[in-house]
Amino acid sequence: MAINGNKEKKRTNHPAGRLTNAGMDIKNSSADADHNTARAGDYPALHLIVSRLRQALLCILPVVVITASACGHSATTTVTSPSGTRCDTSLNTPSASFGPSGGSGTLSIGVARECTWTAVSQSPWISFASAAQGQGEGTVNYRVAPNTDPVARQGSIVVGDQHLAVAEDPAPCQFDVSGVPPSVAAEGAQIAIEVRTHAMCNWTAASEVPWADASPAGGRGNATVRITVTPNPGAPRTLTLNVAGERLTTTQASRSSAPAPTPAPGPAPVPAPGPAPAPTPAPTPGAPAPGRPIELEGAVSALAGACPLITFRVDGHDVYASPDTVFNKGVCGEVRNGIDVDVKGVMMSNGRVRVNKVTIRSDRGERDD
Repeated sequence: MAINGNKEKKRTNHPAGRLTNAGMDIKNSSADADHNTARAGDYPALHLIVSRLRQALLCILPVVVITASACGHSATTTVTSPSGTRCDTSLNTPSASFGPSGGSGTLSIGVARECTWTAVSQSPWISFASAAQGQGEGTVNYRVAPNTDPVARQGSIVVGDQHLAVAEDPAPCQFDVSGVPPSVAAEGAQIAIEVRTHAMCNWTAASEVPWADASPAGGRGNATVRITVTPNPGAPRTLTLNVAGERLTTTQASRSSAPAPTPAPGPAPVPAPGPAPAPTPAPTPGAPAPGRPIELEGAVSALAGACPLITFRVDGHDVYASPDTVFNKGVCGEVRNGIDVDVKGVMMSNGRVRVNKVTIRSDRGERDD
């Protein structure tokens, strides 16, 4: 169909002629069927806009695609920002060690200058002495508190995906040893030594003399060590023990120590007359003289000690056995509270009876003749 005999020219709008990413619309019209290829280099103003836009988006978007279109053809520019690996952190050392008194240290952090970081302590005994955050390369000062327990401990400081392992040595064990008497009776005895320490601390106990024994020979934490001392047949002697690293000494008296000689008297002064002395009281009837033989019978009570050094009470008297004590109709281990026994021994000056012979009776009617 002809309109006014002329061919009407049609205006064609090219959608590709819009520069969308730069925020601008550029519309081009052409009556020619032939289109020339538009390049960013052919338009100086467009090239400047693209360059500045690229710089602005460099650190915002990981990938930005800028498309410029003109005359029906387009040019595409791809801009890539720094990848996540550029913010990976590194530490100058993977571990640090400290003695039980603690101390301080410095951690150097390596990272790209546009990247931020934060240091975090994973243990309450590790604290920071400087800022724990920063950007780019930096350092963090930290403190390690003293370790008061005799147990080693491990902690860490975390920066990003990196860890600094912190180790601290245990505190030395402390021991409190008590209960050593100033002297031990000649007849022998059992001594209780108290050991007080941390539950994780080990200790040992031993006697340095063959006539005394320590039990138990070792342990951990608080305990009571029992020292069994045999009777002394000769001169006074020194008992030496080693308990929880402490060397302890005491003295055992002699059973037959002779008294010191009496010095020769000097001229006696003439005493002034005074009141008459009180009469000497008569001895209690029935009490045997010290060092004299005595026989007892009855039920055993208050049994203590370990064979052969046992002590018990019978017929109202405290008695003690020794390695020389003879047991008739039984053995030392059969003596127990409530059993009837006959005892032959010697009354000592301290009121105790040293047992020479013990007869264990199967019933109250059986005696040792």
